[in-house]
Amino acid sequence: MAAPGRNWEKWTPWIVAGLLTLLAVIHAGRHGGDFPTYWRAAGRFLHGAPLYPASDGLNTYRYSPGVLLFLAPLAAMPLPVAKALWFALLVATGWWVARRLVTLIPGPGAGRAVLIGFVGVSRPFLDGFFYAQVDVLVLGLVVMAFVAEDRGRDGLAGAMIAMAGGLKLAPFLFALDFALRRRWRALGGVAAGVASLAAIPIATYGLSGTVDVHVEWFHSLRTSAAGLVGSQDNQGIFGIVAHLAPATPDGRLPPGPATWLAFAAAAGVVAWALRSRFPYPRRALLLFALAEAAPLGWMWNFVTAWPALSLLARSGTWIAWAVGTYGILTLLAIYDVVGPRVETWIFIRSLPGFPLLAFFLLASLVRTPEPERSGLPG
Repeated sequence: MAAPGRNWEKWTPWIVAGLLTLLAVIHAGRHGGDFPTYWRAAGRFLHGAPLYPASDGLNTYRYSPGVLLFLAPLAAMPLPVAKALWFALLVATGWWVARRLVTLIPGPGAGRAVLIGFVGVSRPFLDGFFYAQVDVLVLGLVVMAFVAEDRGRDGLAGAMIAMAGGLKLAPFLFALDFALRRRWRALGGVAAGVASLAAIPIATYGLSGTVDVHVEWFHSLRTSAAGLVGSQDNQGIFGIVAHLAPATPDGRLPPGPATWLAFAAAAGVVAWALRSRFPYPRRALLLFALAEAAPLGWMWNFVTAWPALSLLARSGTWIAWAVGTYGILTLLAIYDVVGPRVETWIFIRSLPGFPLLAFFLLASLVRTPEPERSGLPG
């Protein structure tokens, strides 16, 4: 009976890579609309041009100026070539994360659990590849931080969190975890990483230009977020509250009880994730919370729920079936299958979001016996 389990552990990362390759092939030619934004911003970075012009509208680059140094090589390539390499990077990152999860999830049956967890987040991966978003890379960077921390390289772990935070601000939540657990070297790594990212634009913008480009970045964040909370794609807590309230016609949460409820619930999710003393559930829940508690919890952000859903799938047969069934149903609930009207009806009522919140709460009840610093995701 041991051989099948070993086979699952061997083949799950490759099955995941194959499925992600299929998504890449489907979307690389026709979709991936967010990647040209990164590619254009990287070219602007190399030439010291404005990164966040208001004229870009919804296609404005929203991330840290410093991370563009790592995307700059893509800007030197023709867009189709750069885009193909970007999709290849997403596939490779997904394969690596699956490999780490299979190796380090506690107990037997890890391969099956990771594969079922992947099915549970298949719609977020589909959407992430549709837009060529950065969330898969954020997941990979945070997982790298976990691995580094468990090898005693806390400074490197903090630097990886800073890099992930340069792409999406939510991963800085892990700095709070470091502070609460007095992981000072890890916090030092975060600080060093942030300082490095902040200083990188000096190379092309100069000192005063670097200050200006960061001011533009913060301004772009302020002007883009509030009006998108009520979007049907927002399936985090803020989106659920906005859909129930409902949001104002411009997509904002109505002031008063609805806003306070959303903030209180998001804070509760973060606090609930932080309370676990064992590493695996705490780290997996914090990854889940990056999307669940974010003001803009887009469906594609929930790729970071993969470790938690894998943990759930490992905990029992019925919950494994629930995770897998949820993934299949959300994958089918796309306009190509059910039509745009039905898809809108499903998402504007937070039907994908409520089960995700339930999965988060269920994952918080899972107990694992491993000691602190035992391995990813704990």
